[in-house]
Amino acid sequence: MKQNSIKRYCPHLVFSILLTVLPTLATAQNVQSCEFKYNRVDRGQLSTIFEEVKPVLFSMASISTSAADMGILQSKREFLSEYFEYLKTELDRIGNPNHQYFPFSGISRDFIESVVNQTFLGLSNSTLLGATPYEAAVNARYSLDAVNLAISKLSLCFGSSWDRLPLPGAVNDRRCAGGFHKRDRQYVEQKAFEAAAYVIELSRLANIAAQGVFGSTDRLVRQADFDYTRENLELLGAQDHPLVSNKTRYFLNTLIDPTFLDLKRLSIDGALIADSQANARIAVQSSKRAYQILADCVYE
Repeated sequence: MKQNSIKRYCPHLVFSILLTVLPTLATAQNVQSCEFKYNRVDRGQLSTIFEEVKPVLFSMASISTSAADMGILQSKREFLSEYFEYLKTELDRIGNPNHQYFPFSGISRDFIESVVNQTFLGLSNSTLLGATPYEAAVNARYSLDAVNLAISKLSLCFGSSWDRLPLPGAVNDRRCAGGFHKRDRQYVEQKAFEAAAYVIELSRLANIAAQGVFGSTDRLVRQADFDYTRENLELLGAQDHPLVSNKTRYFLNTLIDPTFLDLKRLSIDGALIADSQANARIAVQSSKRAYQILADCVYE
């Protein structure tokens, strides 16, 4: 529904319908793929960029929610709008090649330039203002929907290169990847302890989502935290581990892997609160199994 066509209808009816429908659109629309890729060796540095972008988008979602209230004063709406527009420029600043967190070049540099900007994320035309209070509120709800989609799009693009390339001859058959050399046990236990900490955090986040009642934006935020923890787990397993034998390295690269641990496709979000809770309960059980797999393979 375009802005100029909204005026034909009862404003309060239109707005009440939008309040019901728009929060679910971000999850209903399925963002399938990302056309841009980055160099896997830059993963750690790119996570710094991602961590800087996340609070900007979350703040934009929060501001849009506040601006969707038709009853706020015009002065407050204008203040929220100014801050919203400033945050859009922050996205462009972070994605600028001259940004201080650019210790890499080539494909990874092109990746950041391409995806971290308000145009790619579909936020350029988002506004919190309008000719009337209800039109401004409707625009704010559209902006919230756009921000939620931007969060999904950015998460997808950063995650598009996170699937580990298949290891030569790797078969994730729950046989612990052939085991490790005993002389490397101390190192293996150390890495297993680090991996277990991530799995425990996944379980904690899932447990909160399973028991709580959260709005769509809050669910996206919690899903982003869940995804980031899982990505750190995968990054841990993708390390080179130069201090151990090839056999032990293969063991760690295969074992400490969200796919091997059956954590890769989990979600703690859903189109409805009930869906989110159901998914989160599955994630809790899967996290417990992953912890047991780590223990069994390291201390078998």
